[in-house]
Amino acid sequence: MTLYIEANKRGGYLFGDLTKGGRRATPDEAMRLAGEQENGIPVGLTRCPTCSQWRGECFDTDPNFVRSVMRVHCRCDNDSLCARCLSPLYERKLNANYFDETDGRIWHVPGFSAFGHTCTGS
Repeated sequence: MTLYIEANKRGGYLFGDLTKGGRRATPDEAMRLAGEQENGIPVGLTRCPTCSQWRGECFDTDPNFVRSVMRVHCRCDNDSLCARCLSPLYERKLNANYFDETDGRIWHVPGFSAFGHTCTGS
């Protein structure tokens, strides 16, 4: 991957999906996903029984994305693997979101996070 990056290096910068893959809620979702659970976690998220992280669909906690439904993935959902060595391309699923309980925000993992992968295959 490093050779690709060096061969295609240009000035500028990269953007991920600035909408974080969100979409407008349907009327049913607007009612079902409104509010927070007693623990302050957005309605629609549940703990994964394997890794204990949050997953599901909920409204984004960012005021810039009011009423946007976001799909949230736990670490177990990371199926973004290198075709050669089968190792994860990044610590989380690419082009996906996760909920960070410490700051109460939904974070997006852009696909270009995979550029840091070092293949261990031969």
